[in-house]
Amino acid sequence: MKKASLIYGLLVGGTAGAVSVLLTTPASGKKIRAALINNSGAFIESAKKIALNVKELKDSIQELSTEGKKAVAEVMDDIKQFIKEWQRSIEPNKDALQNEIKEIQKTIENLEKQLQQKSS
Repeated sequence: MKKASLIYGLLVGGTAGAVSVLLTTPASGKKIRAALINNSGAFIESAKKIALNVKELKDSIQELSTEGKKAVAEVMDDIKQFIKEWQRSIEPNKDALQNEIKEIQKTIENLEKQLQQKSS
């Protein structure tokens, strides 16, 4: 993909450079028209090549986009699977923590009752 992009860039840049040189040279209108007529075949051929390269680039981008969507979907599936496994792995710890919290709450309630009894 990188090589194709480089080639497309060189073709487009070369064509644009050639056109700009022709249009900005200090020559008379007759000379420029003659040069354009003489080089019109080359310009047309370059335009056809650019159109073909643009079509190929578009196809490559569509293919890359499709592959990217597939890759993202696979990564998302992997992440979801990892999260499910993680949740399953922490389930025993979660239950143990909830039991410990209940025990602590009971202990606090008992301490509060004892403090109330002593202060009465």
